[in-house]
Amino acid sequence: MPVTRTPLHLAVVGYLDHKAEMEYTTSVADLGVFLKANSSVIGPGDDIRLPYTDKRTDQEGELGVVIGRTASHVGADEALGYVFGYTCVLDITVRSGEDRSTRKSSDTFTPPGPWIVTADDIPDPDALDLRCDVGGTTRRPGPRRLPHTPAVPSAGTTSAEDGRNTVARALELHNYVGHLIRRAEQVHTALWYQRVSREITSQQFAVLNALSRDPGIDQRTLARLTSLDRSTVNHIVRRLTDQHHVSQVRDEEDRRRTLLDLTAQGTALLDSLIGPAEAVNERLLDALPGDERQRAVEILRKIATLDSES
Repeated sequence: MPVTRTPLHLAVVGYLDHKAEMEYTTSVADLGVFLKANSSVIGPGDDIRLPYTDKRTDQEGELGVVIGRTASHVGADEALGYVFGYTCVLDITVRSGEDRSTRKSSDTFTPPGPWIVTADDIPDPDALDLRCDVGGTTRRPGPRRLPHTPAVPSAGTTSAEDGRNTVARALELHNYVGHLIRRAEQVHTALWYQRVSREITSQQFAVLNALSRDPGIDQRTLARLTSLDRSTVNHIVRRLTDQHHVSQVRDEEDRRRTLLDLTAQGTALLDSLIGPAEAVNERLLDALPGDERQRAVEILRKIATLDSES
């Protein structure tokens, strides 16, 4: 799921059962929503890093509601019409005296997904069961009853002439390249978790693969070769190093640089993943006749190398 600059919005008490447990007498309409920084979002298989050792940190399984278009002051009877789909979200919270948004917004505190189910496949979100398991133990059993929220909290505009709500012009998504690429990414993620690995993400695979082709490179070069930002590469390298798949040594010619290489264990892991990864690649191209496959790859390569600043 691509992360935009828009902050995440959360209800104070997201489920009616949870409200009863906490003996709240006020509603979501009374309490409103709070913000959760999008910088806290990580991949579904990534590690959660706890910022404190002396404070309690809790986890809650939540239903993520993905808003599909710009809206403002939308009534309850129209709200679900703005929902693109639903996903699972793990909401991590530090129990301390700071405000709620701060306690929920530390880096790595929001792993979502890995899938979004579109709203047309879930006609009644109230009927969904939600369960959170930690280490094989169920911490939050379903079902969870959703509250009736009075509005969709998202960025939008209001007409100054008559006070009516306005929304952005709608696109035909089946003709919109960005939407199709996003859908293809969702299909790839689903296939990856089904057929390759639930522990090693495709981004981690890209790092392993790049180090196999170009051993002894630094993180800056690795980020360029994998088309990942440096903070993501830093996190992946740290994780793979902790798992003994990657080794790090100081560059003898420049002690400020750290050079990376695969360990024997990392090489064996990569060897085990290449076959299934190639099978996923073939599955993604199955819908195309043979003479169109290479052309499709070339088109995607051109799109992937567009300058986003131009």
